[in-house]
Amino acid sequence: MHYINITKDELKKSYIQGMLEADTIFTQGKEGEVFRSGINNAKSVTDLNEVVNGISKLYGINPLPFGLCLYDFKRGNCPNLGAQSCYMVGCSDFVTNETFLPNFENEINLLQTHITKCQSNNQVIEVKKATHQLNKLKTIIDKIN
Repeated sequence: MHYINITKDELKKSYIQGMLEADTIFTQGKEGEVFRSGINNAKSVTDLNEVVNGISKLYGINPLPFGLCLYDFKRGNCPNLGAQSCYMVGCSDFVTNETFLPNFENEINLLQTHITKCQSNNQVIEVKKATHQLNKLKTIIDKIN
């Protein structure tokens, strides 16, 4: 925020606008489904500014490299803090769409390289963890496509 000249509300609104323009929204839980339902209902409304303002007040939209976190940190610390990313733990507050596919594909390439390196070093546990992450990413990509 230090280097850009927009407010946090404007940033939240731009992310919601991006979700409104998406063809497919992927969520993993109840909170995400409520968000997706609100976005889908908003697509038929003519005054998008009003809808974007309303949705941005309902959720604590936090940008992630792979999508959005809907968790409102006014409720306290996120129960998934300490995890690498929301998509890794199946967080119900995680939302993404097809615009994040290049990020997912890049992460898959990095994980595959990591797995190969760990296999050559006989790091069995690290291979299992990375394979689990890789499978989650592939599942999300399949659902978005």
